[in-house]
Amino acid sequence: MGESRLLSIDKIFKLAAFALAFMILLFQRKKLNIPRDIWIYILAGTFILFSFLINYLVSAYPDDFIAFQAKKDIIRLAIILLVFVLCAAVSSDTSDYRPFVYAFAILGLLLGILTIYNSFTGKFGESWHYVDGYLRAGAKTTDSNLLGAVLNIASVAVLIGCLIQNNLLSKIFFLSLLIIIQAARFATFSTGSLLSLVITVIAAMCLLKKYHAEMLKPFLKIVLFVIFVFIIMILRTGLSNTVFYRVLLSDDVVKGSSIDSRVGQYKEYIEYIKEKPANLILGIGSVNARTMSTGGQIHNSYLRPLVEGGIVAFGCFLFLWWRCLKDFFFSIKTSQTNEVHHIVSIFFFASFIGWSFQAGTVPSDISTIQWFFFILAYMLRHSASTLPTSRVPREQLSFRPVYG
Repeated sequence: MGESRLLSIDKIFKLAAFALAFMILLFQRKKLNIPRDIWIYILAGTFILFSFLINYLVSAYPDDFIAFQAKKDIIRLAIILLVFVLCAAVSSDTSDYRPFVYAFAILGLLLGILTIYNSFTGKFGESWHYVDGYLRAGAKTTDSNLLGAVLNIASVAVLIGCLIQNNLLSKIFFLSLLIIIQAARFATFSTGSLLSLVITVIAAMCLLKKYHAEMLKPFLKIVLFVIFVFIIMILRTGLSNTVFYRVLLSDDVVKGSSIDSRVGQYKEYIEYIKEKPANLILGIGSVNARTMSTGGQIHNSYLRPLVEGGIVAFGCFLFLWWRCLKDFFFSIKTSQTNEVHHIVSIFFFASFIGWSFQAGTVPSDISTIQWFFFILAYMLRHSASTLPTSRVPREQLSFRPVYG
């Protein structure tokens, strides 16, 4: 992954989270209260942080760039843990998630426009960054697969916005945003994000059928309409071979970068363990991890804590993933009296399921997207526990409860 110049996923998430948290804290009327149950999450994150820090301190770095990347990863994770605490402090007073949905939808639109612009105007010398003459959006500025994942999350926010609107013009507006953002996702030519999107849609269908059946039909109408629009667009432009070029593994370069390198990282890690069994406990550190077949970063968000930090860091990561799963389930089952909260819980849980599949293939982002879901699930669970027991229709909700 190259240094960010146009798009930086880490900066976008961190700045948005800080801005939201500080805005809410600014308007707080109550005494700041940090829930006690947050500390088990922070403790797990701190164990991961210290495992990375110890490996950083004892490793010899061959060049300044690798040392800088390792240091930056540690700083990122420390900032994310601070964001987690800030968000936990306001979670009890956050009962209306519409501002979050709308803000993320606008963020997705801006990111989508930048992505499409980057695909058409960016120029780089390496041929593998191009598909049939089109630059993979995000190449050399961030990672195309990671960018595709963020656009999928933004699509979920836009989809929620469309479903909770009663006004026809508002629905058309959100549908337009959805088409723009998904067009941008196609411009990344990311196979993993396409698979994640399909899984997200299937998961949302299953969750809606079980927990919010009256929303299933409107959801399917939107999905079918968007699919129809893209089929027409692809057929009219004659870009079907281009759009699905990487999905179909159309040449050896694509196959090597998409499949062989990712399989190779498992084989190389096993060799490290055979050579020195203690590596399973302590990890091999970021220096050795960057020599593995994917080059630069491990392309697996589950494998990275195990490879770099060892079994304790990996166990902490699995604990956080399991807690995220439980938090989403709790929020879905408890928030049925608040329609917006319930819909947000369902669709972002579906998005988490889709992302969890893609997380096994993308450059590991232990401090970005995965933590976005950890924090959001915690906030949804915590705020769900304070909701009224009687059903509150979305048209009766006010934006005011967000600020206490």
